Amino acid sequence: MKGRDWCSTGQYRREENCVLLVWTDTSLYMSFPQAPDLFFELTLPATLLPDNPIVIHHAAYGVRDHLLGVLVSPADALTQVILLQHDWKAGDWSKVVLHLQDQQQPDDFRASLMYQVAGLPTAVYWTPFTCFIHTKDSGGISDTTLLYATTTPTTCIQQVTESQGNILILLANNKLLLGKIGLKSTVQLDSGFSADANITLVFDALQESYILFLHGSSVSRRKFPFRNEVQSALYPENKCQYYHFEHNISFDLYYMDLNESLIIWAYIVHHEAFKEDIQVFMHGSTVIRYKAVTASLEGAPNVLALNKSFRRYLCTWRANLHSMQPMLTGLAILPG
Repeated sequence: MKGRDWCSTGQYRREENCVLLVWTDTSLYMSFPQAPDLFFELTLPATLLPDNPIVIHHAAYGVRDHLLGVLVSPADALTQVILLQHDWKAGDWSKVVLHLQDQQQPDDFRASLMYQVAGLPTAVYWTPFTCFIHTKDSGGISDTTLLYATTTPTTCIQQVTESQGNILILLANNKLLLGKIGLKSTVQLDSGFSADANITLVFDALQESYILFLHGSSVSRRKFPFRNEVQSALYPENKCQYYHFEHNISFDLYYMDLNESLIIWAYIVHHEAFKEDIQVFMHGSTVIRYKAVTASLEGAPNVLALNKSFRRYLCTWRANLHSMQPMLTGLAILPG
């Protein structure tokens, strides 16, 4: 069963974003937009299919309105994968032969499909051993890029994509690969979990990546900063200049009035070879002022720890609070 991965901005009716696809090895069903609990069978175009019986691998809705794709193969030659694309509003079908036959695959493999938000029609399809990106330019010319290929025991067991074109691939040994539409290579990243841990990958609605970890009967979530991990993987000689950074800002918004103040503290642990400091920044405000209250520096072999406190307050010499409002801006604290 598969629903929409993306809700196109052209779809104004809620029911069109709730349609489902359900398939067996030989049949494909689609729910009615006006009645999502009712399904009808989609007849695959015989003129675009091989003469032999076929197997349906996977189906997915496209980004564009009314587009869906189906991956099929002859039952006796699974590596000959065909992408059938259907405009279910117009009733048109088209066919693209995909390139899996040159790559090793398990005997009973299944291919999977997901359409990607991109400037050109783009689909990501994968098997346990491979991951491809398929695009078609404005002239109708197709291009397929092999993003990843492997053999056991490091099969790829999950792929997740987001609207910016980033693709995360989870391997069976819990290593990660990061790819991106338009690039012909991937970067291997460390998930931070052991090979036998039960994890899965997700992107949230804001395109932030997370790892879900199942331990016993509970599930925990850990943010995976893949952009930082890419920098560490590509430039291992560039070490982070601090080991630990902590502060007491626990809310996104603080309310302050005249004669009120806010105490902020921050703590940073770093290598003694680096000169570190803690600074507080404002964006153009002439109303909020701050001054350092306390500062202490502790040392250990090759390590220094800096602890600073700051007091934030409103200038009391401005009597007209209404005129002060445009000058009240956000507050951020960063290691410097």
